[in-house]
Amino acid sequence: MKKVIVLGGCGAVGRIAVKTLAASGMFPQVAIGDIDMNQARRLSDEAGRELVPVVDVDATDYHSVASAIKGYDLVVNCVGPFYLTVVNIAMAL
Repeated sequence: MKKVIVLGGCGAVGRIAVKTLAASGMFPQVAIGDIDMNQARRLSDEAGRELVPVVDVDATDYHSVASAIKGYDLVVNCVGPFYLTVVNIAMAL
């Protein structure tokens, strides 16, 4: 089974992705990668903290992204606006 991290997991799209992936039962872990740790913790509590950990990540910083995604098998990018962050995320993969 694969571990997943949803970057931008607290946003409108990311929140749905986190909840859907966590509820699917297909993954042993679905992490929330976000810059807003307060909101990430609230979402983690809603979705089940043991299954849904939080990871502090600034998608505008390549090193932050590279560090955050280390150890995950699947990265779901829900960070917007995409044109500001997609290069850092793609380069970190």
